[in-house]
Amino acid sequence: MSAQVINRSEFERLYAQYHPRFVVIAQRYVRDAMVAEDLVTDSFVSFWKNRERFDGGTNPAAYLLTIVKNKRLI
Repeated sequence: MSAQVINRSEFERLYAQYHPRFVVIAQRYVRDAMVAEDLVTDSFVSFWKNRERFDGGTNPAAYLLTIVKNKRLI
């Protein structure tokens, strides 16, 4: 499969659409609004840095949510 690199405008759209929702989800895990915000922001940064790894079948929102869930364990 060929890589489908997410461009900046697609990333900005994902951020605007999912950031607030993921912060709410993260707050359920960590019970601290500032920690949840940092966790989600770090997750988006990680997503952006690794965007070239995605293939056409990767669901970016699901991948981001997995990063959020995994980062709460660190």
